[in-house]
Amino acid sequence: MKKLCYLIPSSATATWSRRILPTRVRELLLKICLCCIGIMCLAFQAQANTNPPATTAAAATAGVSAPSGTVNMSKVPPVTAPSRPGLFMLPPTGPGYYSLWDLMTRNKRAKPPVAPYAPSALLTTPAYDIDFRYLDTAGHEKDIFDPIKRMHLGDGWLLSFGGNFWYRYTHEADSRLNAAGTNNDFHMLRTRVHADLWYRDKVRLFVEGIDARAFGSELPPLITDRNHADILNLFTDIKVASVNNGPVYVRVGRQELMYGSQRLISTLDWANTRRTFQGVKAFWRTPTWDIDAFWMRPMIIEKGNVDSWDTQQNFYGLWATNKSKPGHLIDLYFLSLNNSHNLSSANVLAGNILQGNSNFHTLGGRFVGNIDNFLYELEGMYQFGQRSNLDISAFAVASGVGYRLPLPMNPQAWVHYDFASGDSKSNDGRSNTFNEFFRLCSTTWVSWVV
Repeated sequence: MKKLCYLIPSSATATWSRRILPTRVRELLLKICLCCIGIMCLAFQAQANTNPPATTAAAATAGVSAPSGTVNMSKVPPVTAPSRPGLFMLPPTGPGYYSLWDLMTRNKRAKPPVAPYAPSALLTTPAYDIDFRYLDTAGHEKDIFDPIKRMHLGDGWLLSFGGNFWYRYTHEADSRLNAAGTNNDFHMLRTRVHADLWYRDKVRLFVEGIDARAFGSELPPLITDRNHADILNLFTDIKVASVNNGPVYVRVGRQELMYGSQRLISTLDWANTRRTFQGVKAFWRTPTWDIDAFWMRPMIIEKGNVDSWDTQQNFYGLWATNKSKPGHLIDLYFLSLNNSHNLSSANVLAGNILQGNSNFHTLGGRFVGNIDNFLYELEGMYQFGQRSNLDISAFAVASGVGYRLPLPMNPQAWVHYDFASGDSKSNDGRSNTFNEFFRLCSTTWVSWVV
C-alpha cells in the first residue's frame, strides 16, 4: 500500500464564515470563548484597583527572579519540553537561511530564530506545552498573532489564545489491502482552538476544542478520521508543593499524553482526530528530573456525540526522565494497561486475543542523545502479565546510530534496528506478542528518514 499525503498546516487563529463552520462547531467555539471571557471579567474585577508592581514587570522583562512574595510570570507556565522521538534530528545551528522566505528575501540570520512550533507538518507536542515564554523577553521576533498570546490581565493573571488548522489530501493505492484493490482518495480538515488561563504559578485552566472532518473517500472513513465539534483537552492544574526548587502539580481532566520515543504513548497527530485521555496526573519538574505519575482512561471517539471515556480500560504508570547532562536523556518507566473488554469465543479460536481481557505491565528504559554530530538511541522494554488467561512474556528493542553531515540543508542519516517479539506458537499457553499500547503509528517498528 502506498500513501501520498499533502499537509498544509497553519498555527494561527482566524475568523471563519458561517458557510465554512457548521452550527455545532460555532456553538462549541462560542461556549469556549464565553467561558474564557467570563474568567477574564472576573480577573479584571478582582484586579480593578490593583496595579502590578513595577519591580515584577521589570523582573519579568529581564527574565530574573521577582522580589519575595511575587511570581516571575516570565517563567509561567513551566513548559515540558518535547522529548526526542525515535530517529530524531538535530536542528540547524549557526548563520544561514532558516526558511524559504529567508532565502527569497536574502535574510541571512546569525543564529536560528526563536520558533515555538516545530518546522514540520506533524506536531505531536500538545498545544499546552508549546512554549511562548520568549514573548516576555525584550527584542523578540514579532508575529501578527503575538497580541493574543500571554496577555497580562493584572498582577498574576495570564491569558492566551491559539489554534491550528490543517488540510490534508490523501491518496492510498490498494487502500487497507482491500480485496477489490480499490484506491482511496479523500480530503481531511482539522480545526483546533484553545484558551489558556493562569493565576500566578498556582492554578491553570486549559480548554481546547477540535473539529475533524473527512470527505470524498471511496471507502468508509476510519474512526480516527472524523470527530465533529468535541473537546480535545479540558483540565486544571493545581500547584500542591515545591520540592528542591521544583514545582509539583496535579492535573485533573481530559488531557493528551506524550512520552519518550512515542513508541508506547503518543498524541497520534498523524490521525485526523488525535488521541486523548481522561484522568489525573501528578508531575514534578526540576532542571535535572521530570517525574510523572498518572491514571487515565482513553477517550472513545463518537463522531456525532460527545466523546466518552472507555470504562473498560485503565492505563496508569510512572515515567521519569533524567536530563542532567545537556544533549543526553535517560527515560525510566513502568506502565500498566488493564483491558477488561470481553472477547468472543470466535476471536479466541481464531487466535485474535490482542484487543481485550488483558493486564499488561511494561518495564522500560531509554538512552538517547548526541555527541557533537554523532546521534544515538537505545531503548529496551519487557512486558509481563496476563492476556486471555495466558501468561505474557514479551519484549522489544530499538537501537540506532546517526550522523549529521556538516553540509548545507542540515542532512542527517541513521542506521536503525528495531525488534518486537511475537508468537511463534499459539497453543503453548503463553503470549509473546509485544503490545505497543498507544503508539505514534503502526510503522513505529519500521525505520525511515525524512
